[in-house]
Amino acid sequence: KENYERFYNSFRENYDNVMVAYSVKTNYLPSILHILHSNGAGMEVVSGFELHLALKIGVPPNKIIYNGPSKTIGELDFAIKKGILLINADSTSELEKIDNLGNKYGKIINVGIRVNIETITWKKFGIPLKYAEEAFKFASTRKNIKAVGLHVHIGTGIINPRSYVSTVDHLLKLIRKLRDINVKIEFLDIGGGFPAAGVGKWPD
Repeated sequence: KENYERFYNSFRENYDNVMVAYSVKTNYLPSILHILHSNGAGMEVVSGFELHLALKIGVPPNKIIYNGPSKTIGELDFAIKKGILLINADSTSELEKIDNLGNKYGKIINVGIRVNIETITWKKFGIPLKYAEEAFKFASTRKNIKAVGLHVHIGTGIINPRSYVSTVDHLLKLIRKLRDINVKIEFLDIGGGFPAAGVGKWPD
């Protein structure tokens, strides 16, 4: 609880609209999730199992974000029916799947697009930053999705906070470009990877 509050407040001191979405895959013991949920945390899930678990302990759908590169059609279908806050897509083919499901239910689905910044992030997941604008243009041509989020995850155990600063700088430049094509980003998801206390030495 103390770690969560310290982490949340470090962002909340400077920004009004902040949500910490705990990575359920990190530790999915219901008792741990319940403590975090009861103190205001949202949940980040990467599978149908994790989504079921978050909902079962009472996390409202509007505090759940669905990430990950291996979402099945059934899992996407379930997430859309439950009306979760945001689904972050890793590819244009996934955007198309979400659009088709939105059409099935007559809904417009809020989506984010995961990008990778080749000099900083894991290269195997997400859309390369240089193609991100094209991915948002593609999303804008679909009738049942609305691209309102930008997501990145630079890895795990990131000791140097400057890596996050550099990452966010890249994302803000992209957001400015997207404004020119009338795309408004409502959710900036900077991912996880923050190390536990005592892991490595943080620079001054």
